[in-house]
Amino acid sequence: MDTYKGYVIPYTICFCLSGEKVLMIYRYKYPNERKWNGLGGKLEEGENPLVSVIREVQEEADLDISKSDIHYGGIVTWDTHTEQNGKAMYAYTVELGENAIFPDQEIREGILGWKDISWVIDKSNDAIVGNIPYFLPLMLEKDAPQHFHCEWSKENILEKFTVEPL
Repeated sequence: MDTYKGYVIPYTICFCLSGEKVLMIYRYKYPNERKWNGLGGKLEEGENPLVSVIREVQEEADLDISKSDIHYGGIVTWDTHTEQNGKAMYAYTVELGENAIFPDQEIREGILGWKDISWVIDKSNDAIVGNIPYFLPLMLEKDAPQHFHCEWSKENILEKFTVEPL
């Protein structure tokens, strides 16, 4: 499994875009239960991050993004009050075009829904996983991949967010 600055990177996350909308999943289960999140999950053994994110989007949303404009945004790392050098994920965006929108639908892991980007990146929106409004706007600028670091309190509040080039 890959590491970066002491962080194990077992996960991928992808934000599928269509115009001013982003496809999110309202998760039924841990982690991030009862929060809207991007699509993604765990890397399988021997799988590279790009293959993982393509597979996860296919599994969760039944979308084949393999021939789409996939952008690697960087690595998101996080520490919690109980764990320094916690976990990390590879982060991607993908442009699906204006015709990708479909009605909200329930899947095994939660509810898929297209949300306004402005709603998703609103830092006061507590319906979204708390670090997304910090790193997603920077990823949408499509600059070089960056390291987005988050430090969480024991109350699960984002206390510190830093960005540096990879």
